[in-house]
Amino acid sequence: MSGAPIPSGDIRFYDAYKPALAAGETPYTLTATQQVTSIKGAALSQAPSASASFWISAPRFTLDPSEIQSLFPPANSTGDYDAILPNIVLKERSLPWERELASGEAKPPNANSPAYPWLALLVFAEDEIILPPATAGMVNPTRTVSCAVSEYRASSDPTILNLGLPALPGDPATCRVIHISTDSFTSVVPRLADLPWLSHVRQVNTDNKATAQAIGDGWFSVVIGNRFPAGQTSGPARYIAHLVSLEGYAAYLTDAPSWPAGVTGVRLASLASWAFSSQANGEDFTALMTKLAGTTAGGPELRLRLAGPATAPAAGTPAADAAAALAQGYAALAYESRAGDESFAWYHGPLTPYPVAPVSPDTAFASASAATVYDPGSGTFDLSYATCWEAGRMLALRDRAYATAQQRSRAALSKTVNLLRERARWLAGGDHSSMLEPQKVSRSLGDALKIAVGNLGGPAQVRVPTTGAPSAIDGVRATLADPALPSTIRTSIMDAPPQSPTDTVVDWLAGLRLLEPVPFVHLVPDARMLPKKSIRFFHVDANALDALSDGAQSIGIATSRDAQQQQLARGPLRDAAIARAACRRAMAIDTQAPAPSDPVAGFLLRSAVVSGWPGLEVKAWADMAGTQEIAALRFDTVASDVLLVLYPQLPVRIDIEEPKEGLAFGVEAEWAVDLRTISGPDVGQQIAGANVTLDASYRPNGVLRVDAWQSHLAALPQFASDSALWGPAAFALQMVSAPERMIFANGASA
Repeated sequence: MSGAPIPSGDIRFYDAYKPALAAGETPYTLTATQQVTSIKGAALSQAPSASASFWISAPRFTLDPSEIQSLFPPANSTGDYDAILPNIVLKERSLPWERELASGEAKPPNANSPAYPWLALLVFAEDEIILPPATAGMVNPTRTVSCAVSEYRASSDPTILNLGLPALPGDPATCRVIHISTDSFTSVVPRLADLPWLSHVRQVNTDNKATAQAIGDGWFSVVIGNRFPAGQTSGPARYIAHLVSLEGYAAYLTDAPSWPAGVTGVRLASLASWAFSSQANGEDFTALMTKLAGTTAGGPELRLRLAGPATAPAAGTPAADAAAALAQGYAALAYESRAGDESFAWYHGPLTPYPVAPVSPDTAFASASAATVYDPGSGTFDLSYATCWEAGRMLALRDRAYATAQQRSRAALSKTVNLLRERARWLAGGDHSSMLEPQKVSRSLGDALKIAVGNLGGPAQVRVPTTGAPSAIDGVRATLADPALPSTIRTSIMDAPPQSPTDTVVDWLAGLRLLEPVPFVHLVPDARMLPKKSIRFFHVDANALDALSDGAQSIGIATSRDAQQQQLARGPLRDAAIARAACRRAMAIDTQAPAPSDPVAGFLLRSAVVSGWPGLEVKAWADMAGTQEIAALRFDTVASDVLLVLYPQLPVRIDIEEPKEGLAFGVEAEWAVDLRTISGPDVGQQIAGANVTLDASYRPNGVLRVDAWQSHLAALPQFASDSALWGPAAFALQMVSAPERMIFANGASA
């Protein structure tokens, strides 16, 4: 299996990933021996050796939910799913092949399939899962029940198939199971020959996913269901999907299984389960994305702000002023003045519908009051930057690690100023870098050395200043006013060692400028700005970012000297934080970092596509042709259904696309499957005019005879010269649905 990096936007299919050592009941033994001979070649009487046995651990009856990348159809969704086969995407590429269906199982007939997978994804109508009488009132929505693993391995109920599975080290005490009849088992469960075609491996590029998912290696295994969840005209049809273990069931995966006498039901270990509903004209990916465009297919209503009045107020009236404020992204929030008056004040967060001019980028907001804006004409306050300042201060006080690092970094700066003040008296006119060298000493230490040398009776070799010493306060003032000091401070901040207090401060401020710790209510102060099923675009107000940072750096300032030193360090810390912010995502996902820049623009997406299609792929472009890609500075899911993306420049075009690792098996209109090439330079491209119609009635209730269908495809003339390449990967290439993409254009139609 190739491990080469995959280009952005591509997907590769592999038949399977068989581990070198399979999990199971047979232990593996390691033996080490040592042959010792004498110098003269005589054989020795002892040959030391040692051996140890071990088992390979792997999921068996339970599966950690963190192993699941995505489910399709999304859990609890309702959509037009009757032409797709459900799937589950697993983060471990070897998981479906880590165990054997049965001890010493035979290899599948197809040479490209190394083993039968031990997992299957089964899709049930709700009434096909039996509820044991004792579980009334205790059943979850997917109709699973708890079962002791010992009971599952060897059923004590004569009506339930006894699997006779061995106990293995690491087996849990309990698991979740479902009960179905033997008739339902025969009807729904894939045949042994179907299994190799219902699992495969996918490799995708993860660069354009949310950071938490982009960190992954891009390898996934996919288990496909074998049943089309047909809808109904009277309303949604509810289905339940279960990822089950088929260990011990190999002998019963036939058209006419021979059940032991008295057995009428089976018990299946459910490793994952979810419910969904199929309904014609339901909300699939395309329908959900289309609704994001709004009633006018874009335009001003997609900016992050509250809607203004339907009719424009008369100019010069208070209503017109209020409408103008709403258009600029303000929200009117309750405000109690210091005098106790109850009124309202205007507030907008760091995310605004239009660009905001810089206020005073070189001077810090000394307090929240200094960042307050008063409009005497309307008698109202704009508390946007004051609130950001206080938010930054509160966030800094809440984070003990940052607060401690801030104080230590400030103490280090004070030490530098003190050293420069003292050593400047010895090395007047010298540059700061030489004065700060470790071997240089200050006057106080020099005087002590002079006294010590004098007491020894030898000549003193210590220089002393020829002028009177200034007061300590005057010396500090002179040092702080030294034109060379800002450059020295900048160098010390930019060259701060990793994990040092200053480096910690820079890293924390970088996250703050990316709004990572900022509560969402500060970003979107009114929920009506971001309604359900919406996308909202915004600019980032650099003044608000500065106010957040100024508030965070205000903690621990007790004297005028602290304030002056902080003002000197503010610019270098700001630049260092901006440079670090540009690298944070790039370092996490191992890509090239963009040029240092604050976030300038971005968007918020609130939709079921965020939770239903984890791994959503987003690309931004500086041109409509899609040739100049813009790397995101931040790309995070901030709530289960809310996605936040920040960019260092204003995108001209944004593409939002289905995650390729989760693309479902499906058919087009009239149950047609468009054929794709499986070899050569155009691999994956559709073959012009070549499609074949799927006969959906291979088995009752929408259950596909997968092996028969893949055999039919393999025999087509288009693949006659590629028979050696035909396997689960080639089959997946034919059956996978093409990804849907939504394009948003800034100032152009798309």
